[in-house]
Amino acid sequence: IVEAERYHTEEGEFTVSENVATNERVVALSPQFGWLTVESDSTSHDANVYITNHATKKMTSLGTVPVVKKELDSGTYTLSVKREKYLGYEEVFSISDTHTTTIRPHLVPNFVRLTLLADANSEVYNGLSKLGNGGWTGELESGEYSIEVRKPHHYSAYTNITVNMQSAGKTIAL
Repeated sequence: IVEAERYHTEEGEFTVSENVATNERVVALSPQFGWLTVESDSTSHDANVYITNHATKKMTSLGTVPVVKKELDSGTYTLSVKREKYLGYEEVFSISDTHTTTIRPHLVPNFVRLTLLADANSEVYNGLSKLGNGGWTGELESGEYSIEVRKPHHYSAYTNITVNMQSAGKTIAL
């Protein structure tokens, strides 16, 4: 029996003869691993990559997209790709002995670009974060926001806005 970690065990027999000076048998163990490549597109570049091994239930970070030929034990995994302002991506995949599995995730945006308008002499805040003076144009993830407009010598004005995919391109007067 010949064994090595992460390789299939090789079993066999051979005969040792007194009349032969050297008794030799070449054993080539076959790997119990393969490789994963995660390619990027415009939505997934620099997104965080995680895998969960179904056998061990262990989650591991692989860094960010792209991932080039990461060696993994043969088996079944779940790939998770996460990036701010995008919906998460998951895919179940298998690693086979000596083969490369290639996945190219495409992430779905979870943000919209919109404009908030306010008086030119005012400041616009989202919580404690100042967005701009006199208004703001930018990207917000889907969700609920409490917007505050501040102006010197005036009471602050507050408004709650709901941002969803239907909000894209809208202008909201504050």
